[in-house]
Amino acid sequence: MKRRKFIQSATSSAGLMLLDTALAQTACPPVLSDGAPARPCPAGDLEGDWAARTSGAGVVWFHDFRNDAEVDNFRWSSGLGNDPNDTRSPGRCIRNTSDGITGGGCLELIHPVGSGGAPGWWRPFGPMSGASNGRGENDPAAAGTMNLEAWDPSNRGVNEAYRRSYYAHPSYIGADGWDNDRFDGSEFYLQFRIKIDPNRFRAGTPSAGKQSFLATTQSTLNQEIVQQNERNRRALWYTNFGSSPDTGGSMGVDNGTKQPGSDYDRCTQGGPCWEYADAQWVTWLYHLVPGTDGDRNTLFEAFVARPGETSYETVFSQMNTINFSDTPRHPKGYNAFQPSNYMNGQATTVAWYQRYDQIIFSKQFIPCPQVG
Repeated sequence: MKRRKFIQSATSSAGLMLLDTALAQTACPPVLSDGAPARPCPAGDLEGDWAARTSGAGVVWFHDFRNDAEVDNFRWSSGLGNDPNDTRSPGRCIRNTSDGITGGGCLELIHPVGSGGAPGWWRPFGPMSGASNGRGENDPAAAGTMNLEAWDPSNRGVNEAYRRSYYAHPSYIGADGWDNDRFDGSEFYLQFRIKIDPNRFRAGTPSAGKQSFLATTQSTLNQEIVQQNERNRRALWYTNFGSSPDTGGSMGVDNGTKQPGSDYDRCTQGGPCWEYADAQWVTWLYHLVPGTDGDRNTLFEAFVARPGETSYETVFSQMNTINFSDTPRHPKGYNAFQPSNYMNGQATTVAWYQRYDQIIFSKQFIPCPQVG
């Protein structure tokens, strides 16, 4: 199997240039059969690696959950709104202080037995002050080039009312009555690390659900790009509420390949697919360049690295058709990220967790972790 490495200097909106190259074998020990290796490589300078990745000139904001407020300020519960005191479904969207990579904690979503999942952690794309973001210090705001956005976590409707920090095709910026200052750009990168409980992959859980959304505040809308949470461990994405305009189902190409443009581009055609292993901190990097409504010109790319790997694999890279919702509530763009374990109301007989850490939102490419 060959893997594609980034030429990091080439990060234009036309997409990253990729170079096929053989990957040298890692010196890390293999994953243990009991699925236990939280960190199969020596930890190294985890703080230094985190500092290097969050100090990039394009970094808008980041979280590694050193404070409870980093979770509390963005907890959102259906039917209630913003829920900083964890009143609607207590204990299901929390800061876990016994796991994580740096900072002494991570975001944890817990799906209990039954059909009631966790509240969402719904983070707008705008940079915020230390009081608003829960970190105690202002977001970097792309080296101070952006204004800090207001956010009052005690206001239940703060998410629903947030109408700023959009990333959209240049033709939509300032169009349809939306002022230019409501938009922050036309391209972004999002990096996050995730660990999924092995229980998720056992019988008794729904076959498919959600892992994370790229969408808007207040509502996901047609343009949502959702990474699915599959019991069979495969990484898949969909848009338009599960009806991709290009395939009628999950995002992919017409011949059924569900990881197109990747090192696994025969996935679902008898070839291999990228799949999760048990209880590993996996690093994802998303790259999105929004296109225009109904046209196959939205670039979405997803890259991944397992623990101990220092370069990304390509799992998804293609131009996609996005049908944007025609609504006065939002322009045709994106302004929020939402980790989620919503299972469409399907019941489960097995409880599980999804843990998220080291989330970085940037206007520029974000390097792969070099340790951990």
